[in-house]
Amino acid sequence: MSYAVIHMQKFKMGGVRGIQNHNDRLKKSHTNPDIDYEKSKLNKKLDNQPDDKTYYNRIRDRIKELDLPKAVRKDAVVMCGFICTSDKAFFEKLPQDQQEKFFQESYKFLKDRYGEKNIVAATVHYDETTPHMHYYMVPVTPDGRLSAKDIFTPTELKRLQTEYHQHLRNAGFELERGKSSDRKHLSVQEFKHETIEKTKAELAKLQEVKTYVKLDVKKGALGYSTKDVEELKTLAEAQRLENYNMKQTIRQQENKIANLENNLQIAQKRLEDIKPLLRELETLKNENRALQEYLDRYPQAMKELEKYMSFKKQVHKEGNTLAELKEKYVEVSAMEHKYSQAMNNTTDAYNKITSRLKDLDTRQQQLEKLSGELKKYQNQRQEIGKISFKNAFKGFERKNLDRLIGQTENRFKQATEDLQRVHEITPGQIDTLKKDLQEKADKLHENIKEQQQTIEKLQTVKEKLRQDYKFLKAKTGLYSEPYRNIVNGKEKHIAADYRIDKELNTLSKADQQQILDRLPESLKDRFQKQVQEIKQPKAPFKGIER
Repeated sequence: MSYAVIHMQKFKMGGVRGIQNHNDRLKKSHTNPDIDYEKSKLNKKLDNQPDDKTYYNRIRDRIKELDLPKAVRKDAVVMCGFICTSDKAFFEKLPQDQQEKFFQESYKFLKDRYGEKNIVAATVHYDETTPHMHYYMVPVTPDGRLSAKDIFTPTELKRLQTEYHQHLRNAGFELERGKSSDRKHLSVQEFKHETIEKTKAELAKLQEVKTYVKLDVKKGALGYSTKDVEELKTLAEAQRLENYNMKQTIRQQENKIANLENNLQIAQKRLEDIKPLLRELETLKNENRALQEYLDRYPQAMKELEKYMSFKKQVHKEGNTLAELKEKYVEVSAMEHKYSQAMNNTTDAYNKITSRLKDLDTRQQQLEKLSGELKKYQNQRQEIGKISFKNAFKGFERKNLDRLIGQTENRFKQATEDLQRVHEITPGQIDTLKKDLQEKADKLHENIKEQQQTIEKLQTVKEKLRQDYKFLKAKTGLYSEPYRNIVNGKEKHIAADYRIDKELNTLSKADQQQILDRLPESLKDRFQKQVQEIKQPKAPFKGIER
């Protein structure tokens, strides 16, 4: 019976590129003779990751999504890999579509178990002795931490074997559960010796069984029944098949030993490469001992050295502080810009609403005026209609009132239609709309005030950062060139646009005065001399020898 095999391995960032080279066959392997590159076109990619994105970038982007509170250590495990397979005899019995189903089920099992977002790559290799799938993932815990140790505990690894086997059996594959291994890793020589001794023992056992079967067959020909002979033949055939499988196993172990020996040679070569560095380190240790003896002999030199080391430490600290001030200034400037844009948008919305309110007031007053005039004309017309006697003047006045009533009604109708077209309401809805608009305007006005207060706070923070930066930049600019280079090297990786650089590096007279007030007495004369030498008022970054 064949076994369901699943094996997990952990990788640090330094090993990721080599894994991709092997997995995607980007380079020809000199350590794996089992690869038939003519069959590499049969290999199949199961993941949905873009082909133009390296494993390194896939891992980096996934870790960036986690927004971890601390930077990832250089020696952290950033990727875990699985090999899913069985033995060669198992796959030889399966048609191609069933082989593909085997790896699709394995892929689905791992994807559902450890999360699709964490997948780095999944590839099936058909170009080696036994088909197998490589599956790689970023080890992210359910609560969003990067920790392979917390995920792959001994309990989880045992459950993984059991549940992977059960998943494949449910999918229709008759396999035995794989066996977990708790053995310690052996050295190349230990592994080679153990494998050879084990193989010799197995061969001796097989030879003994083979001899036993031959003797029994001869014995059966002389006196045993045909049934006994047939059973012995069957046993002999089974042992022959087991012998063949053992030879295959021996060949695979020999290949592994060859690979391990090759890796050992590579490690030995690397050791040779670092031997000069080790000798140089030993030389530095001797020089340090010689220096210490000299300092013990001349205590004054030790004091000068301590003074130098203290000042160098101060310079590094000031360089780091300068970089932090610049970085914070860039960050606060971006926040100020963001809030300013938001306030401008809010102000535009507020102005539109207040403009609409004014227009509604104007239209409402116009409609009320027209309504009052119309009512006045109608009352006058009604009074004249009550007079019974005929009078030419009264008749003329009636016609004139009828004309005014008609004109006023037309103007009222036109004003109503304009109101409907512009604001989509009737005259009776004006007060309701004005109330709603006024509430919105009040809320927007409050938002504008809050945004303005936030911007003012940010501007205060910016000003403090700007003054501290200019002071520290001016102070370190008075150091000698080697020290200035240390300081400038700390902050030059902080990206800032032209506007921010100008704000930070332009000195006004007020800036010069606040720097002068803060400088120690020993540096004030140097600063004033530098300012006088610079025609344009920029920060004095040209140093004076200390």
